[in-house]
Amino acid sequence: MLDTEILDKISIPRLTKYKDAFGFPEYEHAYAVYTWNKILAGAFTPLVQSIEVSLRNSINQGVMTLPEYGWLWFTNVYRSKDLPRDFVKLHHHIVNRHTQLDLDAYKENKHPDYKKILDIIYEKKIRKGTPQIKRAYNQHIVGNLMLGSWVVLLNSDYVDNTNNKKLWPNLTSIVFPNAIGMQKDNLFKMYN
Repeated sequence: MLDTEILDKISIPRLTKYKDAFGFPEYEHAYAVYTWNKILAGAFTPLVQSIEVSLRNSINQGVMTLPEYGWLWFTNVYRSKDLPRDFVKLHHHIVNRHTQLDLDAYKENKHPDYKKILDIIYEKKIRKGTPQIKRAYNQHIVGNLMLGSWVVLLNSDYVDNTNNKKLWPNLTSIVFPNAIGMQKDNLFKMYN
């Protein structure tokens, strides 16, 4: 009999899913599979992290090879509805480093000119700043966006096989250098 404390903490409905799915007569077996499943999921974490870092760095480096984008490519590439939620917070944080104004207070107090001030500081200090400042901005954003922010760039809205005016297939050989032949041509059909 499984300890009632364990049942209460994990919950009977959760363990019942395992019990029913595997046809177990007792919760002990369901708990064993539940525990094994957690261990298995944990084993995949380093692999997923490696894939995320490789994908984000590869896309970032690829986009920066296009002369029209460079270090500050985010708002020029992402469609406004796809711009990651975290981007606004990350953008604010890095711009705030380049001013003596307290942009946190402006934002928190809903100052009517907050967005205008943020844009002016971004334009003067980052967009027209030194290459080192642009690189620091890029690395701050790239290093803090979540995996989903990069995966969204693989959807069909960023593919233009006719005029090559979007990310793909322009960057396919740069971002996915080992994709060849049929794989390369069908790469985005897998995700869309």
